[in-house]
Amino acid sequence: MRKFIKMKKRLLWCGFTFAVVLLILMISTESNIIQRIPFLDVTTINSIKCYDEVSTAKSIPDFDSETNTDKPTSGRNIFFHETSCFGDEGLTLNARQACAIESAARMNPSMTVYLLFISKSEFSNSTRKIVRHLLNYSNVKIRHIDPQRYVKETPLDVWYNSGILKKSHWPVSHMSDILRYLTLWKYGGIYLDLDVIVTSSLENLTNFAGAEDWDDVAAGVMGFDMSKLGRRVADACVRDLKKNFRGDVWGNNGPGVITRTLQKLCATTYAGDMTTNRCHGFVVYPPSVFYPIHYKNWKKYFEIKDSNVTLKILNKAKAIHVWNNLSKAEKVRVNSNVPYAVIARNYCPRVFNNCDEEMLIPSRCVFFHETTCSPPNLTPQQACAVESSARNNRNLNVFLLFFATEKFSEKSKRYIKILETYDNVYIRRIHLSTYIIDTPIENWFWANIRRSWENHDWLHKDFHDYVRMLTLWKFGGVSLNLNSVVLTSLDKLTTFAGMQDNRDKDVGVFGVDTSTNFGRNFIDACMEIIKSTNANTYLRYNITRVITEAVWKLCYQRNVNKSLHVYDSQDKDCRRFTIYAPEKFYPSFPDSREVHPNKTRAKEMLKTQKNTMTIHLLNNYNRSTQANNVAAFKMAAKQNCPKIYNTRIGQLSTLDAVMAQRIFKGHNDHYNGITIDSIEEVCDNKIFAQRLKDSLEQWIKDKRRTIWFRVHIPHTEWVPILTGHGFIFHHSKEEYVMLYRWLPTNEECNVPKYAHTYLGVGAFVFNKNTSEILVIKEKYAPTKASWKLPGGYVEPGEDIETAAKREVLEETGIQADFKCLISFRHGHNYSFGCSDIYMIAYLTPQNFEIDRCKREISECKWMKLSDFMQHPEVHTNNKTLAAKTIDFLQHQMGIVANYGIHPITKKQICVYSVQNTNIGNTSVE
Repeated sequence: MRKFIKMKKRLLWCGFTFAVVLLILMISTESNIIQRIPFLDVTTINSIKCYDEVSTAKSIPDFDSETNTDKPTSGRNIFFHETSCFGDEGLTLNARQACAIESAARMNPSMTVYLLFISKSEFSNSTRKIVRHLLNYSNVKIRHIDPQRYVKETPLDVWYNSGILKKSHWPVSHMSDILRYLTLWKYGGIYLDLDVIVTSSLENLTNFAGAEDWDDVAAGVMGFDMSKLGRRVADACVRDLKKNFRGDVWGNNGPGVITRTLQKLCATTYAGDMTTNRCHGFVVYPPSVFYPIHYKNWKKYFEIKDSNVTLKILNKAKAIHVWNNLSKAEKVRVNSNVPYAVIARNYCPRVFNNCDEEMLIPSRCVFFHETTCSPPNLTPQQACAVESSARNNRNLNVFLLFFATEKFSEKSKRYIKILETYDNVYIRRIHLSTYIIDTPIENWFWANIRRSWENHDWLHKDFHDYVRMLTLWKFGGVSLNLNSVVLTSLDKLTTFAGMQDNRDKDVGVFGVDTSTNFGRNFIDACMEIIKSTNANTYLRYNITRVITEAVWKLCYQRNVNKSLHVYDSQDKDCRRFTIYAPEKFYPSFPDSREVHPNKTRAKEMLKTQKNTMTIHLLNNYNRSTQANNVAAFKMAAKQNCPKIYNTRIGQLSTLDAVMAQRIFKGHNDHYNGITIDSIEEVCDNKIFAQRLKDSLEQWIKDKRRTIWFRVHIPHTEWVPILTGHGFIFHHSKEEYVMLYRWLPTNEECNVPKYAHTYLGVGAFVFNKNTSEILVIKEKYAPTKASWKLPGGYVEPGEDIETAAKREVLEETGIQADFKCLISFRHGHNYSFGCSDIYMIAYLTPQNFEIDRCKREISECKWMKLSDFMQHPEVHTNNKTLAAKTIDFLQHQMGIVANYGIHPITKKQICVYSVQNTNIGNTSVE
């Protein structure tokens, strides 16, 4: 009994002691308390295995301080370190880290900014895009360092190789502490944490550090130069680190080192007393300069409340530390106005404005794709699909991806504004030629797509599905169709396929959880199957067959008829793949021809909806029961996409109003004509002929002139009906054909012929400092490749200026500034019998390191202008264009763009005129 009482007392004392410790942690956030809790956030030794590994894997270049390329310049260096070890996925740099680097490079153009990785690998897919933005700055260098070589012949050589870091509870963090002091000891310069945004020039700062508060000096921003004082502080820091290193105290080896060193140098204890005089010329800046928001108040960076007050505080700083260990989970939208977003938008614009990857959380996204290349018109039905997905999945990010590059219509803009009121909706354009870069189907695409492009039906359906599959390979998640309404949360879906019907068992909806091994293996297998198709076999490989063969390949079993519907596997991993019957995503409703169902029928529809995740307005299998789906769709839309629905009550996502109103509405033009788009005004083939007849009668009464029909691939059945009513072909594109009829009988038809001229642009990218121009050789030139200027065709809806910069960046990796047009070439009977205008633009480079497009360009280099003019592999026409360019520039003249608004169409136009350009002298050396 006594033993029991003693044991009970011990347990009570233990419980009391534990409670006291927790209470202290809860009421105190002082760093000296947190630093001494050794069991918080402890890192295992496996997380630093790359420190000792000798890897032969492909990697970013090694840092070699002896070469002219990498050699740091005394006092002109800014250093960042990334000490994490990365696995097979490759090196990762998130948007906030990249923002820190861009801001340093942008605000300090005459300093070299180094980002040093310890892990030896290439960049991950998600990081390559960010890195491209950083490398547009000519003063950014990204390199790999080997720790053992880096410490060699330094005061830390023997000490580091003793294995002391392996005893640390936080080896990754403590390696960062070691490197910051060692790097400044070796080369001098400035060290910055990867969560610091630089907001002013640091070029005139020499020996300095910043106080985190009035007690302690922080180690996130500091600099030691190569002067006597700088060497004294650097030596003292390295000695202190070696002598006082503690692996069980978080901040002892970072801020602790600089604080102790300056306490000795300045003969005082507190940071607030460390004046320049006391510290022999070393400057300790107050918290407002580098740490304007204390770590206890870090949320102020991400709160709209009192943001003006916060921004006033930040505007006085030279750099801001955003406390990433505390704030890394905070999401920031590109269009946000929280203080962090305002600062990032100004000081790291390239990264910030392209940081959708931050929102592309693996397997936590829903994707919709619009892959037509016609003007991007977002219909209310499509907008409803996006809104219903976002509304019912607040914890998932919803992406609507467009291929089209032209501007949205005014109606579409209204829907987009509504969708953007949801903070988890992202509407973005993707450029297919760059979207496929570094993916398994990149080479397949360029080898096969041109032959496959001729089959419009395949492009509209199967290739569209390939793009959906590619997106899930890149990011994971769920891919839905734009003719759906989402009724519930999709959060629990993993890797799955949803069938459209029980007859052909076609897949319409699918998803991949790339966070699991099976999901990753499954989507890789799908990519391999797509990659194995060619121009002779692609028609047999729709998305259903791709998924079926991928599952079979992974699970080593398949039924004789290869049907997903009856698939069964004993493999445990394969059980993670779910096949949903049509009722889950494509439910059929009770047979009725009523567009507006009575109460009994409505109840039956609601009961059916309770067991499904989505419903679809139209597909190949429910056309015969169209009215049922219209009514069900309308009920679902009213409840699940109310914002969009309320913009067009009685019309949204339903065919009842369209069916009742027999006249096509279309879009009026300023020639008293009207254009009807088959996607915007869906009409069943059975009633199209009668509706067209009724519409023509009304248009003739209204004295309309030209009637245009844009007929998309799914509605090609309209074409013979239209031609039977006097419509003739005008032009066609990949995804539609345009027909017209001239109605006036007392006037000659004045409809212009279709566009007959291609527009291209060549870029004269000139480096004044070296008198060199950027030249390329095309990989697939019809004859022997010759040196020429980078360039290509201007895309629909694209300005000449934008096209010139895009072509240079895509082909050479050089970011360039457009200055003016110089000349142009005009010829006839080129592709498809069309004329051709080729503009020559003058650009100046922002960076100089070439990263050629291996897909299209065989060679790329900077060539002396004088060599170009004499080179035997340069065509005479190109020499002539170059000579005219030089002559024009020597006279300080150029064809300059002036933007305005067209008085009739109210669209933006660009008027080019010859002006004095003031761009400096250009000459041939």
